[in-house]
Amino acid sequence: MGDVLLTAEVVLGALIALLLLTIVWIAIRRWLITRDQLMILMARRRGDFWVMGMARTKPDVIEWFPILGLGLRPKWTLVREEVEFGPPMPMDRRPGVIQEPVLVDCTCGDQDQQIVVGRPDYTQLRSWSESSPPGFNSSRS
Repeated sequence: MGDVLLTAEVVLGALIALLLLTIVWIAIRRWLITRDQLMILMARRRGDFWVMGMARTKPDVIEWFPILGLGLRPKWTLVREEVEFGPPMPMDRRPGVIQEPVLVDCTCGDQDQQIVVGRPDYTQLRSWSESSPPGFNSSRS
């Protein structure tokens, strides 16, 4: 009986340690993804449900990372020259914690996607897509 109890304690301890390591990695991952970059809370439609994520804005691309993912590579990338955002539409069902959510049709190349962002974030996405990259219109040679 003592061996079974010891084995159960070791297994339970390993599971708790794995859970804690996963939580710590998710926190470190968020820090690695977000440092020195502007982030937007954005949900993408996948089938009949919404997947919450963080979108990192860079001068030439927007990179989308799922909130609960473990990897450091983006799962979806929007290239400035190829992306087109549709008009904001009101939402009947709110996904998650997005404040003032609007539904937006997004086309990037040959890929169509529906996203949900907050109204202020939609304005930022729209102006990002319609402006030229930093330094492109610079008068410096």
